[in-house]
Amino acid sequence: MNAIHKEEQATLLLVDDNPTNLQVLYQTLEGHGYKLLLAKNGEDALNIVHKVHPELILLDIMMPGMDGYEVCLKIKSNPELADIAIIFLSALDDVKDKVKGFDCGAVDYVAKPFQSEEVIARVETHIKIRQLETILAQKNKRLEEDNALILDAMGEGLLGVDKQGLITFINPAGAEIIGWLEDEIRGKNFHDVIMHTDSQGHRHPLEKDDVFNTLRDRVQRQSDSNIFWHKDSGSFPVEYTVTMIEGETDISSVCVVFKNIAARKNVKVNCTMPCKPLKN
Repeated sequence: MNAIHKEEQATLLLVDDNPTNLQVLYQTLEGHGYKLLLAKNGEDALNIVHKVHPELILLDIMMPGMDGYEVCLKIKSNPELADIAIIFLSALDDVKDKVKGFDCGAVDYVAKPFQSEEVIARVETHIKIRQLETILAQKNKRLEEDNALILDAMGEGLLGVDKQGLITFINPAGAEIIGWLEDEIRGKNFHDVIMHTDSQGHRHPLEKDDVFNTLRDRVQRQSDSNIFWHKDSGSFPVEYTVTMIEGETDISSVCVVFKNIAARKNVKVNCTMPCKPLKN
């Protein structure tokens, strides 16, 4: 693997109470494109970590005062520091010591006395993993931001319903159409809030609810002959499409895209029935 370019230079913190071990470790990694910081005990290491936030820590276990396990646990318990990769370096080579290290949150374990080539290879591997995770997180954040912009810009309503029939989200246009804020409607039963009564004023049977049926049989459905109920001002004719969203093993939810078509049908809002859901 090529050395990391200067503009991508990763910071490594080397922690060991033995000055000779620290010097050997420093010389092993010097010249490989990393910024190297040194700490001679756990307390110094934590002070540096809070100030610098290194990408990776090479951490000795057996140190006076605060040992490596405790240092690792303190770092991993802090949400702002938990992403730092930690490799334990120790003469303790028993399986239970390695397991304890991984349980504390370490990503790797190198036994002393170490081979320089092994340390270099392990560091390069975990730095690359960290860089790829950072890139993926950035891409996911951009994707979420793009999706939010799309949802906000949609003129049609969009809401999600899980397999229990509960509303999981609604976009701004949808909230405006039905009169519910997202925080108000999230977690409410779709059928009981939005399709509880048909256009004739009768209770709308659940078995005729397209959302319920798509959750049941995974078949996409479209309609322009049903009504939705606004939170405060009665019912309105609606056009909608119900599409399944597949989970890993079974259907997990559906997406409902809808719009008020009262203007197209030239009808008035029906408020002959109580303009409240029959069940919240």
